[in-house]
Amino acid sequence: WHMQQFWGASGDFWQRQWENMYEFFNHDERLVFVIGSFLFTAAVFWSANILFILLDLTGWPSFLHKYKIQSDKNCPLKVSDFSRAVKVALFNQIVVGVPFSLLMYFLMTWRGCSCSPNDLPTFQWAVMEMIVFTLVEEICFYYFHRILHHPKIYKYVHKMH
Repeated sequence: WHMQQFWGASGDFWQRQWENMYEFFNHDERLVFVIGSFLFTAAVFWSANILFILLDLTGWPSFLHKYKIQSDKNCPLKVSDFSRAVKVALFNQIVVGVPFSLLMYFLMTWRGCSCSPNDLPTFQWAVMEMIVFTLVEEICFYYFHRILHHPKIYKYVHKMH
């Protein structure tokens, strides 16, 4: 019974958040899809990495150094290297990500998909899709990443990382 209340409350909460965002963008689905996606992914990326940035630039908090895989490299990270990495990340997020989101918006619209709050899936269905998507994405990413380490491809495409 408590789980049903939690599921219902969670669904209502996320529905309201989506409605607020939809209202913020004046019901313009293109803006919701393109700018909303950019803002959300950028916020998640930079907030998830702020602790690592702090650790790389300052060495603080020091107790995390034992978990650094390449502990002998970039300790501390040079500001010029950090600046270059930020430029690459911003380029990928803005110059690659935003046009790709726009392309995906047109594709999704063509397929009949909508960003309207009236067309949202149920909370339970969204959770199920996230679980399945995560499994598929992890498996595909792993094998694609292994392909990028093939000697004929690595030095031309993947060595930068």
